[in-house]
Amino acid sequence: MFPTNARLSSLALILCVTLLLVLRCTADSLNRPSDCDPGEWWDQSRNRCSNCPAGTFTGVSDATSCCTCCAGYYQDGSGKSSCKKCPGNKPYSTPGATSISQCRSGSGAVSSCSQTDKNTCPSTGGGITSPRAEKRRIVHAANGAGAAPPRSGATSCPFGWRSCPIWGMRGRGGEPVFECIDVRRDLESCGGCVYNDSPFGERTAGGGRDCSAIPNVDIVRCDKGECMIGKCLHGFYLTEEGDRCLPYIEDWEPPILYAVGK
Repeated sequence: MFPTNARLSSLALILCVTLLLVLRCTADSLNRPSDCDPGEWWDQSRNRCSNCPAGTFTGVSDATSCCTCCAGYYQDGSGKSSCKKCPGNKPYSTPGATSISQCRSGSGAVSSCSQTDKNTCPSTGGGITSPRAEKRRIVHAANGAGAAPPRSGATSCPFGWRSCPIWGMRGRGGEPVFECIDVRRDLESCGGCVYNDSPFGERTAGGGRDCSAIPNVDIVRCDKGECMIGKCLHGFYLTEEGDRCLPYIEDWEPPILYAVGK
């Protein structure tokens, strides 16, 4: 007995659905992190490879996140497999620098900044002294060289990074302008976005803290989203909580603290 037209239609529908599922699975298997080249990272939310933003890089294939350029290095382009070293007369830059203009005199630069394994990024270094802790100046000229153009609307960022609005800057239509920030290591947006000027380095509503604005600090860095005070200026001591430097009181000795502040 031959199948009826209704049965044939049902079988054809089942075959079509099965074929579509097979094709989709095949496409998904082809689009995977192993397709990403150096300079790219696997954007899980978009199911495709994306270029690493300025100030970051990937030196290997199959990366699932981008590495931050180390102290003494910068990267002014996107989709790059390495960072550029600051010139000899201005050997230092804070980690994640996006322009050669951010290179300056000073110590603290690391000797090398390369990635050899997709699951490991190089140590960025980057402890800086407060007299040189300059506030980041957001300058986006229409045809400015060396700076990644800001984007209007929320930006898709690598894992561990955050899309933060640039305070005081608006797009053509008046909408906020965003940039990708490594809030785990960024000195001026440590732990989250900084929506205002973070006076005195206090944590803002966006969860971020400007470590460079903490008063009376000699050495400070951002590590794992926390401001780590390494040393206070002469005449000041690190509080027991480790989050600020207070002046000595005459005839009083501060407690001896061995832990680095949070």
